[in-house]
Amino acid sequence: MDEEKSRGTGLWNDVVEVGHFIRDELKDYITKIVYILSKSSYDRQRFDVQPLHFLQKPLDRKKIINDIKLATMLLEKENKTFSFKTDNQMYKLPVKEIIYFESSGRQIKLISFKGTFYFYGTVDSVMEQLSKSRFIMPHRSSACRLIIMVP
Repeated sequence: MDEEKSRGTGLWNDVVEVGHFIRDELKDYITKIVYILSKSSYDRQRFDVQPLHFLQKPLDRKKIINDIKLATMLLEKENKTFSFKTDNQMYKLPVKEIIYFESSGRQIKLISFKGTFYFYGTVDSVMEQLSKSRFIMPHRSSACRLIIMVP
């Protein structure tokens, strides 16, 4: 968001207001916000909306490309799904909704914010699919999320 371009448009008073609208009104914490500033001062209000980055004019092409790559990587991680099969039906569940897995024999119990699911497999195969998703194995029969964000 370019702070100079937003002034005088009649839509928003400033980019801080836009950022607060995205976070507070829309409850959107997934959208990545990058502020484009003409001065090097960072207003505390801009930090309240959890921006990805601040870019200063004149814009540097490499920095813009790096921010796009970073935003893309973060969005891919946030939108990752876990796939499993139960009763001849395939399911895809967003990883961010999974709380933990527990095994009993060959059956895996998946506890999520959407409910409990059962499927066959091993905790090791679950962990392979969840690599880089912030899950740990406190015991060889369970895997749990390191950080749980309640929706």
